[in-house]
Amino acid sequence: MLDEAKSAGLKVESHIREAFATSDGAKLHKSRGHVYRLKRPLHRHLEVDNKPTRIHPSLKARYIADDSYRPPRLQSLVEDKGWDKLDVGI
Repeated sequence: MLDEAKSAGLKVESHIREAFATSDGAKLHKSRGHVYRLKRPLHRHLEVDNKPTRIHPSLKARYIADDSYRPPRLQSLVEDKGWDKLDVGI
C-alpha cells in the first residue's frame, strides 16, 4: 500500500515502513465491533473466474502455525485445492 501511495505521488516518511513490519503471529482483533456487529457479515468469494487466487504469505504462515486460525472459506479452499495450487505471494 505504501508503494502504491508513493507511485501516486504521495510522500511517505521513511520510518513508516519500519512501523508496519508484518507478523503472522500478531494478535487478531475482532473487526466487527460497535454498530457493525449488528449488520450481517460480508462473506467475500476467495476465487474469481479467470483470475489466480492470490494468498498473502503471512496468511499462509499464520494458518500453518496456528491450528485455531481457520477462517471457514479459506479452510475449504485449502482443503479443496491445497497450498501448492494457490498463488502465495505479494
